[in-house]
Amino acid sequence: MIYIFINRLSNNGKAVDAQGELEKIFEGHKLKFIDITSITNAADSCRMLSPDDKIVIAGGDGTLSRFVNDVYDLQLTNEVYFYTCGSGNDFLNDVCESCQIKDNLIPMNDFMKNLPLVTVNGKSSRFINGIGYGIDGYCCEEGDRIREK
Repeated sequence: MIYIFINRLSNNGKAVDAQGELEKIFEGHKLKFIDITSITNAADSCRMLSPDDKIVIAGGDGTLSRFVNDVYDLQLTNEVYFYTCGSGNDFLNDVCESCQIKDNLIPMNDFMKNLPLVTVNGKSSRFINGIGYGIDGYCCEEGDRIREK
């Protein structure tokens, strides 16, 4: 079985098309789509997987980061892939030359090991493709305010 953790809200809601694309890529396989925005923690779903099950994370950089933080302590042995359907896809841009990408699927198992742990304001998180402290978000908010004027 292939478990697909999908964020249909990625890319300003355009990632909703990813489900159909993934159904075509995995035609003939048994698929289970899990809306990652409707669950509290992806680890709860992953604990029940059999060793032969595969995992696909479908979304953007934020979806990938959330999934990795949810499941990091499980040390998954299942094959894990990332299907990029976000707006920026920084992770894809960072790794595209260093791995074999087929059908827009990035093999993730090696990337999900030995990630740095950063604690800010008492909250610890693992980072797979970048560490931000809100400055970029603040700049976007200011840019939006300026555009409105």
